[in-house]
Formats: sequence, structure tokens, C-alpha cells
Amino acid sequence: MTTADGTREIDIPSLLDIAAWLLRDGDAEGALQVCNDILVAAPRNAQALACKGRALMGVGRYDQAVRFLERASASDSGRADVWDMLGTAALAAGNGEVALKAYTRLQRFDAEPSGNYLNLARAAYFSLDLERARDYVDLSLAENPDLPLSKEWETALKAIPDHASFLIDVGRAHGRRGRFEHGLSLFLESLKEREAADGHLYAGRALLALGRPTEAQEHLTRASELDKENTEVLSDLASALALNGDTAGATRVYDQVLAADPDRIEVLLGKAQLLVDAGDSTAAKPVVDRLIELAPQQPETWFLQARMLAHDGDRFNARLAAERAIVRDPRSPLTWLAAAELMQMVDQAGLAQLSRGRADFAKTGKTPSSARKESLVLPELTAETAELDDAGLTDEQMAEALRNRATVYANLGQVETALQYLGLLTERLPQFETEESARHKGSLLLRSGDPVGARHSFERALELDPNSARAQLAIQRLDALAV
Repeated sequence: MTTADGTREIDIPSLLDIAAWLLRDGDAEGALQVCNDILVAAPRNAQALACKGRALMGVGRYDQAVRFLERASASDSGRADVWDMLGTAALAAGNGEVALKAYTRLQRFDAEPSGNYLNLARAAYFSLDLERARDYVDLSLAENPDLPLSKEWETALKAIPDHASFLIDVGRAHGRRGRFEHGLSLFLESLKEREAADGHLYAGRALLALGRPTEAQEHLTRASELDKENTEVLSDLASALALNGDTAGATRVYDQVLAADPDRIEVLLGKAQLLVDAGDSTAAKPVVDRLIELAPQQPETWFLQARMLAHDGDRFNARLAAERAIVRDPRSPLTWLAAAELMQMVDQAGLAQLSRGRADFAKTGKTPSSARKESLVLPELTAETAELDDAGLTDEQMAEALRNRATVYANLGQVETALQYLGLLTERLPQFETEESARHKGSLLLRSGDPVGARHSFERALELDPNSARAQLAIQRLDALAV
């Protein structure tokens, strides 16, 4: 079926095939953009609605995925895969009621019983029905007594002593997914039933995450009073003190914890943040350097280094550090908000604007119009590469910088620039070309409308790693599209 968007024909089946291919290749964001194009032309297309739901799941936007998958299931209630995806998305969003509905419906399609009963148990858990969750776990184990995950859930649910503890357990599950408001409400409800140190601790942490440090300090102080031996409370209390402007108190508590455990990463992060915010680079540097040794995969480590360097006027290396941070977690809106702040600090207003737009995309799944303005001023490639050439980087450092910059530009929607950086990597430093970089180039070429070039890149990925399943799958998908 084809339709028109006013100026050009849209081949919906072909676009759905491309979106499915991108999803299988791990490019959920590219698939999301394709699904958006389809839905502009055909807003009620059940396949496109399901496709967008799946793509939103791929970028971690589960609440939005639930909405689109509910619309897809309403349009075509006979698709078991849609009910399965809806249940998965609802569980990931902590929406137990919708998950119960989806997995109950899925039973009509001869779903594997032990797994589906376990999913129903998890849905009941998020619906705050402990007994029902335990009953579904029993049913799962009756179908398959050796299912490891069901055994784990049986043990965990049996270990919950009372309703107040159950509320904290579910609240923590929400908190692990960033649903701090929901978690906070459960922690506070638990404290009404029974005052306990863990209830105050987790309420304090949720309040910190929600930007309410004054209330957080009250809960964390009380948690410390109830459990004087718990050093976890102290690191959070120090964060609350710092946010409330009590720098001396925060430093005192941080140092108290570090005296007993000098490599405690979250405490080092908190102390480094305090020192960087104060503009004390001399004191901050050894703390940040230690974090680079202990936690190089955490974006916060590199953003702290980037801010420290920016404060000291080293804009070039600050940007390199920020790009190291971004590639550690390019799906998180928090990453892009931090990137926007840093890019503004190093006088890259265009990149800051795109980063804010990318943060909005990570939150909503939609690209804001502000990120597509033609007036956007971005750095010139020749100036950027000249700056890199003059920096005295080793080959290994240059390869990392080129890869990181390509990833950043690709995530900001600047596909051609990203391709140019990958081209520079291959041209100048062929010894650092990898299966991953070749495959990344193939995905970008496909997004730019060059399937033939994409095939060459995927074939190159296979030359670099003949066992690359993802490159093999990419070529199979292109074969299916007769490219």
C-alpha cells in the first residue's frame, strides 16, 4: 500500500521493512524516525504503531511505547506479538495493571505457560498485590519446576516480611528505572505504616533525585540517627548538605566516609562535584584522576573532567572529555542535558542547541523543531580536524577522538558529518578500523539513503570479523530488499 504526504509518495511496506531492519541491527533511533515518517502519512496504521512502540522500547521510552502499543492492539487485537510487546513495555514502565491485561490476553494465544505466569506475577507485583504475585509464581513453577527466574522470584517474594517492606521493595524497583515520584510515594506510605531507617534512606534518595534536597536532608538525617553504622546514608546525606549550600558539612561527611573506604566511587563523585562546582581545580584534579582509574565507564567521570577543564579555559580538551562522556551512555536524556551545558561552556552554541534537542528526543521520541533550524551554526569540519591535528594526540588518542566525534554527530542527526569522521578514521588510521566502526558506517549510509554503500560497509565489517552476526544479518536484510 502507498499513500501521499502531500509532496511525495510513501511506500509504507518498504519503510516498515527498513524500520524492522534497523531494529534488528540495533539502530532503534533510526527505526523510530522511519516509523514517525510512516505515521505522519498513516496515523492509524497498526503495523507502524507497533513498530514505533518497539522502537520506543529500544530507546528506553517505555511509557510512550505503552501508549503506541495500546493503540496498535486496539487497531489489531489479533496479533500476539503486540500483546507480548505491550506487556514487556508495561512491566518496564512499572505499569502493573496494563501488564496484567496484556499477559492475560496473551494466554489466549497459547503463550508458553510457565513464562507467561511469571510475567503475570511480575505484573501483580507492580500492581501492589503481593499474594497474587506469589500465586502466579506458584503456577509458573507448577508448569516448570526448574525455571531459574521463577525460583528467584519465589525466594524474593517469600523473603518480604510485611506490607511496609513490600512497599519499599516495589518503590526501589521503580527507583531503579528512574520513576522517583512513584517510588517516593511508596516509601512515604511505608513510613506511615512503620518508621524504619531504610524507608527514610530511600525516601531521601528519591527526594535527592527529584531535586528536593531540603526534604531529603531531613529523611537522611533521620535514617542516620536510626542506623548509625550505615555509611551508605552518610554519602547521600553529604550530597543533600552540598545541595543545600552547606559545603563545609558536606566535605566533612565525604571525608568521614573516604577515611574508611577511600575508593568509594559514589563518594568520590560527590566530592569531585563539590570541588568542581567551587572552581577548585587544584583540589578536584586528584579526585577526578582517581575516578578515571576506578570508573572510566561512567559518564559522570568524564563530564566532571570536562567541566574542570572548561573552568580552566582548556576548551579543546574539555570537549574531548565531554565526547568521552556522551559515548558512554548516548541514550540517556541526562547525558545530553549535561552535554548541552558543557558545549555552551566551550562556546559551541550550535552543538549545545542540538544536544538539548537530543535530550528532548530521548524523553519524547520526537525531534523538536528547534533542533532542525537552518540557522543553526555548527563547527566547520576543516577547522575541527585542524584543531585535532595540532593537539599532539597519539594515534590511539586520535582514533578514539574520531570515533567519539562520529558517534556524537550521528546521535545529533548530523549523519554526513559523522560519515566524514569515520572516513577520516579509515583513511588516516586504517589500523584502528574495527568491525564495529565499519558496521556503524553501514548503518549511517543506510540512514542517508545509500543502501549500496551500506552493503560495502557491512561486507567490510565481515572482512574484519567473519563471525560478526550483526553484519551478516545486515547483509541478509539488504538481500531481502534486493539491494
